[in-house]
Amino acid sequence: KQLSGSMREMRQTIHGLQEEVAKKEATSAGLREQIVSLTASAAEAPLLRGQVAELEQHKREEEALKKRVAELEAEVRKMESERVAAQGVREVVQLECDSAVEAR
Repeated sequence: KQLSGSMREMRQTIHGLQEEVAKKEATSAGLREQIVSLTASAAEAPLLRGQVAELEQHKREEEALKKRVAELEAEVRKMESERVAAQGVREVVQLECDSAVEAR
């Protein structure tokens, strides 16, 4: 009986250890999958860094273009203002010429 009880305990211990081994194997498999995934991600990292750098360059170019557009818009407003002022001067000169012609 004592031998039988001892064998039963050993079988239970073996069964418990087998369950632990199965859990460790599952954990190992999961870790291997993570390693594969991380390795793939690491391989893509230079590409992603390149894309980020390209996007940052596009952003800088976009900001420079927006600044240039604002400068050109300001220049157009200035030219429009000068045109209106010149038109006013021309009208004044025309009136003075008309008045001088009438005075003769």
